[in-house]
Amino acid sequence: NTAIGAYALYTTTTTSGGTAVGYQAGYGATLSYNTYIGYQAGYTGGNNDNVAIGFQALYTEGNTGNGQNVAIGSGASKITTSSAYNNVYIGYHAGYVATTGNGATCVGATAGRTLTTGGAITCIGNDAGAGITTGSGGTYLGASVAASSSSAANELVVGVGNGPTGKGSNTAF
Repeated sequence: NTAIGAYALYTTTTTSGGTAVGYQAGYGATLSYNTYIGYQAGYTGGNNDNVAIGFQALYTEGNTGNGQNVAIGSGASKITTSSAYNNVYIGYHAGYVATTGNGATCVGATAGRTLTTGGAITCIGNDAGAGITTGSGGTYLGASVAASSSSAANELVVGVGNGPTGKGSNTAF
């Protein structure tokens, strides 16, 4: 393990191959091959093979059931708790409350910020995917593009400006 910064990897006892740079980065890490860079990035640790870069990125990523996640940006995937695998969140507060979803890709400031348990969601653009929480299989492309409901499934919405909203599950707009 490599730790640089006050309290980086502080409570770590069983990990290997980990890297933490920054104040309390990886503070509670318990598993291996994680990279945490930034103030309290990966603060509570997490399962194997996670990357968190930025202020409190993957901050509350629980120590069970999470792995292969990438969070880059201040507060990206900050509230991830358990059973979250193979997610990519890039941007300020992207996937901010994503707790248990799998296979999500959210790129842009606040993209997918309300997503909690939805899976296989793609949100690209500033605030893309606004309103989606538990839906699955949706694709939201463009700034402020919104889901038709919090649980919309298999919805494709493409647009720009002033928040175009989807038309319901299994639709393209």
